[in-house]
Formats: sequence, structure tokens, C-alpha cells
Amino acid sequence: MSKGVKNSRHRLRIASQVICLVGFLWLFLVTEYRGVDQLPYPVSLLFRIDPLAALADFLAPGDFGWQLLWPALLLLVLTAVVGRFFCGWICPLGTTLDGLGRIIGRGNRQLGAGWRRFKYILLFSLTTAALFGVQLFGLFDPLSIFLRSLTFAVYPAYNLFLNRLFDLSYGSDIPVVSPLLN
Repeated sequence: MSKGVKNSRHRLRIASQVICLVGFLWLFLVTEYRGVDQLPYPVSLLFRIDPLAALADFLAPGDFGWQLLWPALLLLVLTAVVGRFFCGWICPLGTTLDGLGRIIGRGNRQLGAGWRRFKYILLFSLTTAALFGVQLFGLFDPLSIFLRSLTFAVYPAYNLFLNRLFDLSYGSDIPVVSPLLN
């Protein structure tokens, strides 16, 4: 692959990652509980393309939700053809890790073969547990981990920051802002 093609593919991948991350964050911010235990379509979009969610649903008792989870199956086919498509192009946790890796720097430390095999051992263990009726996929699903991190760590800090900013703006006599708040 030529350097120009590799460079343009890298830019396309970064653009895809940023769009998916911004979309996920926007959906996260507009999501609120309205008394119904069902996610509306745009909010549930990333969970519909989540291969681990599809596997968990497939192994759960009852019918498989083909109408909801067919995008995840399509993504699995793309992954088989292209490689780590979901992690490298769509997943907001992967994007965050890539971005933080660029900011704080990645080490040159290579993981040993045993650590690289661990993900397969974990997947096999979770699948075996699911076959016996114990669903643990949500504990290790990247989207669930990212959502829990946002919910319990990032969003409260964001909310506190905005509350303090509005309190400061409301209590101060800022020429442009104060008339709008009164």
C-alpha cells in the first residue's frame, strides 16, 4: 500500500472515529429516562451494532431479536472481511483510548502472547457462562464500560461544571449575559 493511500485511509479512519464519538456523546446527553424501559431508535443505535450484545441476546433464553440486532451481524461479517473494523472505526471507547494514547503517549512495551490470548479466553469464558444462564457480557462490553464511565464519572463532573458556571454567570453582572438570565 502506497504512503498516500495509507495516509488518506488513516484520515478517513480518524474522521469516522470522531463522528462516531461525537454522535455517541450527543446521544448520551439527550438520553433521559422517561418511565419506559425501552431505548428509542437513535439512542439504541450503537447497542444494535454491538457484536457482544448480539451474542448475549443469541445465547439468552427466548427468540433472537433479528429485527433489532441484524446490524451487529452485518458488522461481524465486515469484521471477518476487513479486520478490527468496530474497534478501530466505530467504537467510542476505542476512539477515546486512541486519542488519549496520542495525548499522553504510548509506551513501546509490547504485550506478550499470553496477554493477547487473554481476550479469547475471556470471550470463551463469558460465552460458556452465558450458555449456563449467567449473562456477564455487559461487564466487559466496551460500549457498556464507556457508558458506565460517562454516567458515573464524566457526566457528574460536566453537570457540576455547568451548574457552577451558570451560578457564577447569574450572580455576576456580565453585560451581555446578565440581561439574558433575568
